[in-house]
Amino acid sequence: MQNLLEELKELLTAEPKYLSDGNLLKNKIIEDALKIEPSLIKLLLKNNKIKSHFFTDIEGVKVFDKVKFQDFVSNKAFLPDSYTAFKNKIGLSSDNKFLKNSNDVVLNWAYKDCVLEGGMTKEEAKSNVSEIFYNETLAPDEITRLLDEKAFTKFEYWDSEAVKNNKAKKPTEINHEKDNLLIKGNNLLALHSLKRNYAGKVKLIYIDPPYNTGSDGFKYNDSFNHSSWLTFMKNRLEVAKILLTHDGSIFVNIDDRESHYCKVLMDDIFGRGNFIANIIWQKKHTRANDARWLSDNHDHIICFAKNKESWSRNLLPRNEDESGYSNPDNDPRGLWASSPCQVKTYSAKTDYPITTPSGRIVNPPKGACWRYTKDKFQELIADNRIYFGERGDNIPRYKRFLSEVQQGLVPTTIFTHKEVGHNQDANTEIKNLGFGGLFATPKPEKLLQRIIHIGSNKNDLVLDFFSGSGTTPSVAHKMDRRWIAIEQMNYIKDLPETRLKKVIEGEQGGISQSVNWQGGGNFVYCELLEWNERFIEKTKNAKDSKELLAIYEDMKKQAFFRYDFEAKKFDNKKFLEIEFKDQQKALIEILDKNHLYVNYSEIEDEEYKICDEDKRLTRSFYRDK
Repeated sequence: MQNLLEELKELLTAEPKYLSDGNLLKNKIIEDALKIEPSLIKLLLKNNKIKSHFFTDIEGVKVFDKVKFQDFVSNKAFLPDSYTAFKNKIGLSSDNKFLKNSNDVVLNWAYKDCVLEGGMTKEEAKSNVSEIFYNETLAPDEITRLLDEKAFTKFEYWDSEAVKNNKAKKPTEINHEKDNLLIKGNNLLALHSLKRNYAGKVKLIYIDPPYNTGSDGFKYNDSFNHSSWLTFMKNRLEVAKILLTHDGSIFVNIDDRESHYCKVLMDDIFGRGNFIANIIWQKKHTRANDARWLSDNHDHIICFAKNKESWSRNLLPRNEDESGYSNPDNDPRGLWASSPCQVKTYSAKTDYPITTPSGRIVNPPKGACWRYTKDKFQELIADNRIYFGERGDNIPRYKRFLSEVQQGLVPTTIFTHKEVGHNQDANTEIKNLGFGGLFATPKPEKLLQRIIHIGSNKNDLVLDFFSGSGTTPSVAHKMDRRWIAIEQMNYIKDLPETRLKKVIEGEQGGISQSVNWQGGGNFVYCELLEWNERFIEKTKNAKDSKELLAIYEDMKKQAFFRYDFEAKKFDNKKFLEIEFKDQQKALIEILDKNHLYVNYSEIEDEEYKICDEDKRLTRSFYRDK
């Protein structure tokens, strides 16, 4: 065994990535072993003794025993760094192995390896047909096709002139460096369509996803309600990370139902070390005395950086009244605040009496001393840095000038309603813009202003792929950021698009006056080109069986069915024997979910009858000629 130890050490020492200052990195070795890192496996197979000890031959194939290898490397005899295996270690363990040393310690749930397309188009449809795991029978290569880049249609270009004439222009091209984008379509598929040109270019992502309340579209049975939400979020957060710049960040607005699971999920996707903060937003300003348990007055906003070491937050602007700066002695250097001249860490060298301008003799409090030596103190007095009060007889205080301190305030993890608004403010903003009743849960513009200010600068790209009422792009537009907003609900034309036109006109609601918004700018509206998705929407909105049968006849002419679809099961007699909701579900299930939208790779297929203009602009979107 001792010879095996020495030979393994010698073999691993030959690999530079396992060495630091001449010492072997035990944790790195174990990590690569658990991942079955090819370079490590190749290295171990070079030594026959090591190969025979840690590999098993199964019909001519060498199978690596990573558990046996981990136990061997973890043993203190391999890298003796303590007298006990538990020195400086606190943590959960299983079978005397620390969980942190195992790749098996992750958050798991049903259908974790699936894709939940989440193709809702109308809020009222939520009570009609529950969402479906669209990939329940898809193989990995088929899922890849599902997430391929999509074709676009219905392009509109809106600037001040177009808004004034109430007539959209047709864009000549898609300018990725200048054009803002409002995209209608499934947000998962739209995000994957953004990867080619926007990977690593989004500075800030803010999303306000469904909270999984039981009334927001996740109406699964109790066994899968939570799992479906986690799968839905995982699919989208994974591609969101790809879109972020190396110094970018993401803010997820969520409530108590899923916030803690969302944090653990994001730990897994973005890395626990990239967690920035859990911000508490006071969304209500009054107590709900009719609450059964406690009055729910806050949301969580979970913030992660893509790379915490590269990320930096912007300071908040100072408010002179709140920050405590004034100028009672009319000092020409401007506003200042004072701080004590005494400290509690006692030193006899700085314990001496001081004579105030009024002639009063003062000493530091008992057990304390002055912060400065006698000579330094006199220098500060000569420079008018010490304040003795209006009458010159107070305990001395040191003057800190606003012009000399950090020009801004470090953001806190508490966002009060007085600072960033509350739910009622948001509803009032929407109502004043003429959109009352169109959206139930908007966010106040001041909340988005705070987040966008913290995480981005002018001309940076901001993304919201749960755009809802359009608050994020509206605020980003007013703050001179570029933006992309994605929304799949049909109210996108009535609310976010119309709201953004008002922003271009120069509307003065929300944060407009505080940022001196005068209007201007532009955006491009476009939609993912639907195919089977059209029939899903029609099916969900159908009123009776007769209407469903008519939809089925259209599907037979144009839709793509699943490979295992059996037409004989859908003859009128059998189909009408089942419940109406089951009829809807059955029609949706027979559709091939790989053809919900038209893939960009099939843009020339005559079957789709895509017009030349849509082809040209879709190619422009992907920067193809």
